[in-house]
Amino acid sequence: MVRLGQTVGADKEGGTRVRSEPATRLPTAAPALAALVRKCPPSVGTTRLVAVDGRSGSGKTTIGDQVAAELNAPIVHLDDLYEGWSGLPGVADLVHEWIVLPLLEGRPARWRPYQWDTGTRGDWRTIEPSPVLVLEGCGAGSPPVRDSLALLVWVEIAEAVRQQRLHARPDWNTYLQHYQGWADAETALLQRDHTPDHADVVVQNDTSPASLILRTTPPT
Repeated sequence: MVRLGQTVGADKEGGTRVRSEPATRLPTAAPALAALVRKCPPSVGTTRLVAVDGRSGSGKTTIGDQVAAELNAPIVHLDDLYEGWSGLPGVADLVHEWIVLPLLEGRPARWRPYQWDTGTRGDWRTIEPSPVLVLEGCGAGSPPVRDSLALLVWVEIAEAVRQQRLHARPDWNTYLQHYQGWADAETALLQRDHTPDHADVVVQNDTSPASLILRTTPPT
């Protein structure tokens, strides 16, 4: 992977501490991230596999969608892969089985999207091997997927801003019932996998009004 940025682990509340480094302020991170992806060699077969990871409410879905649009690339949202509200710890294994291994063998990636309303899996969906595939969601940069990534992006945000965004979700009343369990699972995943420490790029996503900070200084 192209090593372009780094954070310094999880704090006791489960957030992350980002090393104080020179940074490039950008109106939007997507074009810069897309440019970095274009410089990366394929990482699984003929595909550059890109992960956009971060905690809930960090804005990773928006960034993932923007990067995919910049690159005219397909995107897989891990919301389709989690086995419900308890599915975060095992999602990377599913990504590895359903997405990574087929692409390594030159076959289409395929997965059965989780139906949150029924608690069942839907019909198989497929994506043919392509120059770039974006994975978006908490756990996208966890092992065993991590070693197959062309670029790992961690989306960082101040805890107070993250909480504001979570409370502003249109589905907050439903999400609230599962909030603490999901938050605990995210914290446990960070403590287990240390994903921010392994990120190539950290996007600081809480600047105002909408500017982002892309950390580009190589770590020491």
